[in-house]
Amino acid sequence: MATVVVEPVSSGTAPVAAAQRLGHPVHAFCADTRIVPPTHLRTVASLTSVDTGSADDVAAAVRTVGGIDALVAGFEYAVDIVAQTAAQLGLPHLAPEAAALTTRQIPLPSAT
Repeated sequence: MATVVVEPVSSGTAPVAAAQRLGHPVHAFCADTRIVPPTHLRTVASLTSVDTGSADDVAAAVRTVGGIDALVAGFEYAVDIVAQTAAQLGLPHLAPEAAALTTRQIPLPSAT
């Protein structure tokens, strides 16, 4: 089983380590590969620069890498795209309608 972590930054570095502990090769996809923590550069099977705001582009990159069984969002803004991409590829996923809700900002009442 191989895993793609989309945008493995911030707390999103945890899925990389978790997949590796399970013995799964991890491929990192980022819009800007310069933000990947140096510790992950040494441990990921591959690092791919891709428009992580496009499910079609992420799906194409997954097909290019091949052998991917799981997609994981490494940052909250990637949850929606990961769900859409996994749905396109027939992989297990959060319903895209539910995932879209994770990236919407809820207006807070003003403090006046």
